[in-house]
Amino acid sequence: MNAEHNWFYVSPDHISKTFIVFPKHTTHHAAHVLRKKADDIVFITDGQGNLYKTRLMRMQHSTVKAEILGKDIMLPSDPPYIDLAFVPLKGNRSEWIVEKGKELGIRNFLPFISHNAVVKQLNQRKIDRFTHVMISAMLQSQQCFVSSVIPCATIRSLIDRFEHYDLIAVTNPAGERKVMLDSETILLVVGPEGGFERDELSMFTLAHAELLSLGTHRLRSETAAIAGITKLLTLYKAL
Repeated sequence: MNAEHNWFYVSPDHISKTFIVFPKHTTHHAAHVLRKKADDIVFITDGQGNLYKTRLMRMQHSTVKAEILGKDIMLPSDPPYIDLAFVPLKGNRSEWIVEKGKELGIRNFLPFISHNAVVKQLNQRKIDRFTHVMISAMLQSQQCFVSSVIPCATIRSLIDRFEHYDLIAVTNPAGERKVMLDSETILLVVGPEGGFERDELSMFTLAHAELLSLGTHRLRSETAAIAGITKLLTLYKAL
């Protein structure tokens, strides 16, 4: 399908066999931000691997309806499948982590609270904002799979999810430079600006996490997140 046209995300409950009805916020973006008109060709993903080529039929202030002209079924990328656990930061720096992480193919995001976290609570408004940023990055990078944002209130609740992964890599200067290259599912864990406390690192290592070094320089958390993703993708020759 032609990648030059705009991409939109519409959840499966708005999609029938022949038509797609845009939800309110997508209607506003198409009609008032991008100035789309009837008969324009746009591409729509349902976030579950389906990409639809459509023709806009009706452009009203409250409703945009599109006729389905064709559908491609997109396959997930090859492993490793990387999820990212990070401690929310001040301002919009967490959103930057989500945006760039999604562009690089992160499967799911797990924000969590640690001892040195500046942001002490994960409210629904923040989770919804992360989801919005993730969807925008998915469309910008022309991907067809929505990531989940899974909040973890504590390090213990994060560790409870370790059983779902072949490898848990916690970024830390004292870690190894490489990891074993036989993992299909990886959880990359990035700490706050002040780093993890010693007892927190002990909790991670007792839960069979590995410490991963990102070099000799002290990195800000958002830099460490992208450097860690890039390092794993490079080690696995997936970048």
